[in-house]
Amino acid sequence: MSTVRLPSGFRSRRVYAVALLLSVGAVWLYAHEGHAPISTKGVMVDPESGVVGLGREAQAALGIETAPVTENPVPESVLGYVTLETPWPRRAFASARLPGRVVAVHARPAQSVESGQVLVEIASPQLESLRLDLLTAKTELELAEQTLKGLEGAGGAIPQQTLLDARMKVRQQQNSLAVGRARWAALGLPAAELDPLLTESTRSPGPLPVRSPIRGTVVGAAPAVGTMVEANQQLGEVADTSRVWARVGVLEKDLGRVAVGQSVEVRLTAHPGEVFRGAVQTIGTALDPVTHLTSAWAEFENPPGHEPKLLPGMTGQARIVLPHPGKTLTVPAASVVYDGLDRYVLVEDANTDKAAEFRKVSVQILRRSPDTAEVRSGGLLKDDQVLVRGANVLGGLFVPEVLRLSPEAVRQIGVSVAPAGRHSLEVVAEAEGLTDLTPEAKAGASAPLAGTIQRIATDRGRPVRRGEVLAEVYSPELHALQLDLLREHLTAELLTEEYRLLQEAGPGVPRRRLMEADAARTTATNRRDNFRRQLELTGLTATQIDQLLASRELTGAVPVRSPVDGVVAGLDVVVGQSVRADQPLVTVQNLSRPLVRAFVPQGDAARVRVGQPARVRLVSSPGTLLTGRVTRSNQVFSAADQAVTVWVELDAPPDRRVLPNQTARVTLVSAAGPPMPAVPHGAVARDGTRAYVFVRKPDGAFDRRAVELGRSDDRFVEVLSGLTEGEPVAVSGATGLQTAFGVIR
Repeated sequence: MSTVRLPSGFRSRRVYAVALLLSVGAVWLYAHEGHAPISTKGVMVDPESGVVGLGREAQAALGIETAPVTENPVPESVLGYVTLETPWPRRAFASARLPGRVVAVHARPAQSVESGQVLVEIASPQLESLRLDLLTAKTELELAEQTLKGLEGAGGAIPQQTLLDARMKVRQQQNSLAVGRARWAALGLPAAELDPLLTESTRSPGPLPVRSPIRGTVVGAAPAVGTMVEANQQLGEVADTSRVWARVGVLEKDLGRVAVGQSVEVRLTAHPGEVFRGAVQTIGTALDPVTHLTSAWAEFENPPGHEPKLLPGMTGQARIVLPHPGKTLTVPAASVVYDGLDRYVLVEDANTDKAAEFRKVSVQILRRSPDTAEVRSGGLLKDDQVLVRGANVLGGLFVPEVLRLSPEAVRQIGVSVAPAGRHSLEVVAEAEGLTDLTPEAKAGASAPLAGTIQRIATDRGRPVRRGEVLAEVYSPELHALQLDLLREHLTAELLTEEYRLLQEAGPGVPRRRLMEADAARTTATNRRDNFRRQLELTGLTATQIDQLLASRELTGAVPVRSPVDGVVAGLDVVVGQSVRADQPLVTVQNLSRPLVRAFVPQGDAARVRVGQPARVRLVSSPGTLLTGRVTRSNQVFSAADQAVTVWVELDAPPDRRVLPNQTARVTLVSAAGPPMPAVPHGAVARDGTRAYVFVRKPDGAFDRRAVELGRSDDRFVEVLSGLTEGEPVAVSGATGLQTAFGVIR
């Protein structure tokens, strides 16, 4: 049996199994220029240059296979549970605008309806009362007009005061009729139906129709015929399932990886084996305080003309596909060899009919799937052939003798080197924390009056400005206020006109009458101004109020405005939903200046004070360091965890979005000590009770050095012995170096 030829100094025990496996003679064939001869039968290894040669018999014994280097990216994704929901623009309630009794139901559960289709009819006493008021105003107007006409036809025999009173009576009844018509229109009733009611005194208004706000399918049952209902009561729900939202739960650790526009793949329990693809439309602006999940939303369409396949309430799993970082190379996962120190592939450099030569090329793994690895390397090119089958066997021939890293291994492990120096260690208190917002940075937008949601003008995650209209609420109270304003406005105009005419009448008008007219005019004006201010407090603008007075048409709904600048964080209402006065409808948050709540245990409470510096590290982003100061404390220990809560305001806005309820580690600085020999925590590797650092030698290799450690803070640890100031030490990546050291030990 021939032996395998090995360079001097190579550890033959590591290749004994390979030599025994091959059991072939060594015959040499000169390779291309600059390379050592290739074995035509056995194996030749040069660990210094990282080259291995294989004869044909050796190749056959190993069953080697190669594959090309490609540029196909390795997909990376974020996984989460998903629930399908009805989009709020495609879900609505049909509500009654007046109280009454249900006299007809025209829609059944699961029935398809169109927008505006009548679902329920209500017989309302208030509607009959309104018709009577209008009929009375019309009759009295006709009587006043006839009276005025008769007085004007009598010539100068009628006193001027009597003629003036008759003219004012006509104006008054005209105003009453105008107010009544405005009430009719505000209920959404057609104007064409009003004139016949006023023409035929014996004719009664029909039932009040309750219409579907949207096109869709009736969800749930309507009230039974004969049921008494209140104003604004929800009488039926309609849902449009032509589109659904997929709500994906995103873990806190994945917050920085998920973004709008990324692809989403959904697999539902109801449809095993099928994949539904969409894109992230918006991302939640807060974490659930219990689950620490936020939501990513995608929208899916049910094809028209078929029964909907995607239904609200379905659950499953989702995969959010992360974008590719750039142009990179990919190799088969089986081609990557990891010897504990380096990750590399064996690239085919030469291949003849008698032998082949492979060269070791270090790589940095960026992403990995079961079949493929995405790598970065300065020595690898697209279409290079890498060894796949047999790579790990031959990799055992390259046994590292010193701890020297390739540039790719340095990046993979995250090693950085700096001279050992002196650092000031601080007296600190460590505390768990949660991100939060200042009280003025979060608000609930609500309607000042009760009613039903008529329109929603925003969406989840949308930026909004203070004063921007987010929703509108149909409110009978708003209509009543507008009618009161309109009535007082018309009255004030009438009395002002009467006062002017009395003044023009001259000495014939008694002074007392003139004073009474002036007082009545002033009172009506004051009442009008009072109602105007009340409407302004509901959110109506001066322009809207002026338009009401000019056109005598009521504004349909009270606006719900954003109290602060920020983004929409919560939107849990739908069109037609009944709401109370001051009920929060939309949550708005200003995320620009978050703060942190820290929970300080009793043992450290004495070292915490307002004004002291603090450092904050987010659990979801360990590499991000935020600084701030303690601004307040509740000075009360919680009975549950025996901790006092303090608030830390950050010195500057974070460079990335921070959501409420993110977990954090907070370091509260009490005092700083004198500089002393110390290294960052990332420079220390531990093996049992022993501590080590890695010092870089002049030749680039690393030497493991045992050290004795002293006190520490959250940044540095004191080195009592074992390290000299100025020595180049690995200040990060020590844990990875410790793993690599075990290979050569």
